[in-house]
Amino acid sequence: MYFPNFVDPKYYRVLPFWGNIGSLGPVYPGILAALIGSYALYAGLALLFGRRSYCSTLCPSAVMYGGTLGQAMIKYNYSAPASRKHIGSKFKESLYPIIGSAWILILIAAYFSYLANTGGRFADPYGVDPAVIYSVTVWNVIWYIFFMSIPLVGMSPCRRYGWCTTGTFVGFFSRIGLFRLKVHDPSQCVKCETKACVTACEVGAGDLAGQFIKQGYFKSSKCVGSGSCVLACPYDNIYFYDVRNVLSELRQRLKKK
Repeated sequence: MYFPNFVDPKYYRVLPFWGNIGSLGPVYPGILAALIGSYALYAGLALLFGRRSYCSTLCPSAVMYGGTLGQAMIKYNYSAPASRKHIGSKFKESLYPIIGSAWILILIAAYFSYLANTGGRFADPYGVDPAVIYSVTVWNVIWYIFFMSIPLVGMSPCRRYGWCTTGTFVGFFSRIGLFRLKVHDPSQCVKCETKACVTACEVGAGDLAGQFIKQGYFKSSKCVGSGSCVLACPYDNIYFYDVRNVLSELRQRLKKK
């Protein structure tokens, strides 16, 4: 009921069936509730399970970063000239203009798309929608340019450079939520000679091992929870911590009482 543009044939000529969840199609009045609700759902999932609930599962773009191809390109995080400047768990200040501009542009495109689809003066009889133009530019042009530029900009550029608005959105809620990467024994990280978790990280979190040693866990808005570090650890020391662990600990405390 919330998606009349999916079932009404008169909208087929202007509706792009994008492969990317979170890509922006025409903003019709009937879709606003579902659009807002989806972002609320993303926020809730990120609070409970971290950014991986979107960036490593729901977003199909993540598929292109997986498997042997993705693993082979992780090395560029530490060899690509532009990438070396953005190693770490935090977004550098130089990226704030990119993050801010992406949000401003997507909101402007959504606003004019909404006006166009309510019969306003921005309505285009040829079906050229402002939000569709934005989607085509970002996901059908820029995304693939960045993907092919990985040897120069590093792995997972949409995640690391903040130009995916949905990614930065769920990243914020992940940062303040329950998800984190934890280690069973921080002293093991001190003795580890390879620091394989760092070189395996898809988003170039160079301070991963340092946070493990200092506080026993790692938390970052850039972490997409792909699990590469968990698999790379030669001591099986790293594990995911989220709402399931919280509930398990709560049950154990209740049993003791």
